[in-house]
Formats: sequence, structure tokens, C-alpha cells
Amino acid sequence: MPLPINLESLKELRRQRKKYADDYRSSVARLEERAIGRVKAAEDGNPVAPDVAAQEDKDDNQTLADCQAAIADLDTRISRVEEVLNLDAAEGTGNGPEDPAEMGAGSGITRSVAGPLLKVQRKAGDQFIHYMLSVGHAKKYGFPSAMEYAQKQLGNNDVVKALAAGGQTTGGALVPQQFVADLIELLRAATVVRRAGARTIDMATGNLTIPRLAGGASSGYGAELDDIGISQETFDDVQFNAKKLTTLVPVSNDLIRRAAMSVDSIVRDDLIASASRREDLAFLLGAGSAKDPIGMLNMGGAVITGGAATLVGATDTLNALELALKNGNSRMLSPCWIFHPAVEMFLKSLTDSVGHYFFREEMDSGKLNGYPYYTTTQLPTNLQTDGKGSYVFFVDMADILIGDAYTADIEVSYEGAYKGTDGEMVSAFQRDQTLFRIIREHDIQARHLQSIAVADVDAWMPGGWAGMSSGAPFTTQPLNTSGSAAQSANPTSSTTTTTGSGTTGTTTTGSGTSGT
Repeated sequence: MPLPINLESLKELRRQRKKYADDYRSSVARLEERAIGRVKAAEDGNPVAPDVAAQEDKDDNQTLADCQAAIADLDTRISRVEEVLNLDAAEGTGNGPEDPAEMGAGSGITRSVAGPLLKVQRKAGDQFIHYMLSVGHAKKYGFPSAMEYAQKQLGNNDVVKALAAGGQTTGGALVPQQFVADLIELLRAATVVRRAGARTIDMATGNLTIPRLAGGASSGYGAELDDIGISQETFDDVQFNAKKLTTLVPVSNDLIRRAAMSVDSIVRDDLIASASRREDLAFLLGAGSAKDPIGMLNMGGAVITGGAATLVGATDTLNALELALKNGNSRMLSPCWIFHPAVEMFLKSLTDSVGHYFFREEMDSGKLNGYPYYTTTQLPTNLQTDGKGSYVFFVDMADILIGDAYTADIEVSYEGAYKGTDGEMVSAFQRDQTLFRIIREHDIQARHLQSIAVADVDAWMPGGWAGMSSGAPFTTQPLNTSGSAAQSANPTSSTTTTTGSGTTGTTTTGSGTSGT
């Protein structure tokens, strides 16, 4: 029967290796001690004969050779066992370690016998989430316990160092810049505007002004004695003013207590879903009020009247959008399309006179008219008088600048309340939840308005689809009302009667995230 491959077998291999390493070290120490003695004896005129020295060192030299061979063999065996355990950890098929630190291991870390978990490869956003969870732990148990939690449960020494050096109080924490950069990297993958190639610049003070050339000098031809015309460049600037984005993420305390369920990835996904939805909405459609940034729709780029919902109308509209940028001398460094998935399906369904799908083959590769495209359900599909209109953006993203303050403030509450998606107030204490509130600051501007063109298209929807709306940041589904332990955390609206206590009442649910 083959020996089991688990943490105990790995521990035994490492114990054996340590024993051979200690023997090797002791033999080297004895050899060096004798060598130094022989040098001193030679200086005193009493040299040791070579054959005598060889005989004295024979046993230790043999020990060195044996230890080297044993250590090399053990290194090979340890590597094989570690590879198997890493695969088990990645696939979730491990042998169920009993160590709480092992049980808290997520998919980005591997198990280690000696000391804390070893970092192998972290996903984008893990650093930020680990820091946030550790601050939440500090809120309840104090920072010494939080540092132990970060090291043993999360296996993140970077967070331990940040907590030790930060000197934050348990009332809140300003996230170190390197962790905020990790969050922004995660946002870049989830947010359409960032993913499409918008440039990010540092806005450390919350305000930033970038000069730009509004008008250039002119040249002309003249005769021999003609006066040369005078021209002068004119300048303008792009101003960034930080807008505050708040994100509230309720997390079940059951998840936090049961670290084996990879709470870090769950919190990370909830946080990024909320932050990216609200950020993307502002970057696309923001009105530019005192609260929110001005989105690309309202920046003042070219406005194109969309053509009919036909192949000719679609091609004319797309060509007009492209020409608007080229005619405005846009540099066309990173142009792309942004529209609703309904528009995508409409374009894919268009056929030519012989029934060939005109755009589908190219769009299956992620491009339209030679340029990449991105879709988001945040764009409305109920514009126009018939309620079937939407927007099509064509933008050179190299001229779209996002100013990030690279700061984030975290507040954690175990007793607070929040307003759910149904408008009802929810008590985190009563629901056994932890509330994470994150505040970030950023703004968006265009270097050149000539790099933005937007078409208002009507009825560019696939036939038979009736899901027109003002934009859906997320999709909801009915809660499971039978046979699920999740009911305790997400009860449906129902009337409940408690006998023996004299109380009868209605239980109302509400959960969600908010952003401003």
C-alpha cells in the first residue's frame, strides 16, 4: 500500500532533511576546527603529516558526502510532494488539514508546515482585500490579533508589515498606497472604461491641472517683400477634481468565521462588483454635477444621429462615428467601441442580400470595423419615443484620462445599519453581518474632445427581445425559499409568529451595496 502524500509526510521529509543538514554543519565545523589547529601547529614548527590529517578527517569527509547525497535525494522528494499538495490546494482536493491556518488558505497560497503559509501567486485585488479583512479583525479584536490573523489565516506578511508600521486606530484605517494600486488593478479588469484602455494618472492631492494646446501657430506663403503674418499658440487646461466614490459591502459573519470558504475571494468579488458598476456608470453617463464625474456622453464630443435598424443604416452610422474622430484629427491610438449587449446581438444578426451575417465573423473575434469593442449592461436601452434606443460610443481611449487619488479609507462596523436594495433598513448586528465601507476618490477627463463620438441609435435590438431598460448594473434573482441554510441570512418577506414571547411581527429583507 503506497504511503499517503499529505502534510504529515511532508513534515517528516523536512525533519529528515534538517537532521542531515545539522550533521553536515557539525562535520564542517569539526573539519574547520582541525584545519585551523594544523595551520597553527605548522606556524609553531610542528606540522601535521598529510596522511595523519587525512585519517583524522576521513569520517567527517564521509559524513559530508553521505549528507550531500541524502539532502539532494530529500530535496527531490520534497519538491514532488509539494507539487502534489499545491495541486490539491488549487483544485480543492486536499486531505483536509486540521490547522486553522491551513483551513483558511485560499486559492492563491499553498500550505506550509513550518511557520505561516507561503505566498505562491496572488490574484489582483488580494492584497487590498487582505488588508481590509485584517483591519476589520483589528476593529473587533485589536491590532496584535489582526497581525496574527494576517500572518496565520491569510498568509500575507505584506499586510503584517503594513499593520505594524501604519499605527492606525481600530476606528478606521487609511489604506497604504501599494494596496490601493492593487485594487485599481482589479478595477481595471472589471470596468469597461478602464479595460478599454483609459490612461490612469496619479492625483495625489485630489486636484490636478494638465495644460493642453488649444490652438497652434499658423504658417503661410508670401512674396519676397510681404510681411510675415503673426500667429500665436493658445493654451487651455484639463482640470481634475476628486469625486468621492463610496462602497458599502455587507459580508456574512459566517463566511468570515469559516475561513475555509475563501472569504477573501468572496469579499473581493463583492467589493469589485459594487465599485466597478458605479464607477463605470459615472465614466460613461455621469452628469458632471458636484458629486459625480462628467461621463464621456456629456463631455461634449461629436454627436451622431443613428441610422435605421438596417444593414445600410448600421454601416452608415458606424462609418460616421469613425469619420468623426478622423475628421477631428484624433490620433486614433487606442480607438474602440462601447455599447450594450443588445446592440451587439443586433449587429451580429444583420445579414447581407445573400443571407451572410455581415458583422458576426469579425465580432466573434472581439472587433467591429477593425477596432475592439466592449459591452456593458449599464447603458440604457429604452431611449427614443418608442423606448428602444441606446448609445454607441466610439472613443480613442488614449485621450481618456482617469485621475486616481490612490487613497482609500476603510471603516468596519459590526453594529451599523444600511439601506437595502428594497429601500428597507437592515441591521448588520441583527443579520450577523460585518459592514465594510470603502471611500475612494477619482475623476475622469478627456485630453481632446475630438476623440469622442456618440451615436443615439433607435431599435438596434435583436428581434423578439423585450428587455429594454434604463440600464441594469446587476441582475437579481429570487431568493431560495426552501431547503437552504441561506434563508437564515437572507429571509424572504414573511409574517412570523413567535409563541411564548407575546410578539408577532413581519420580517423584511434588504441587502445590497450603495455608491455615490
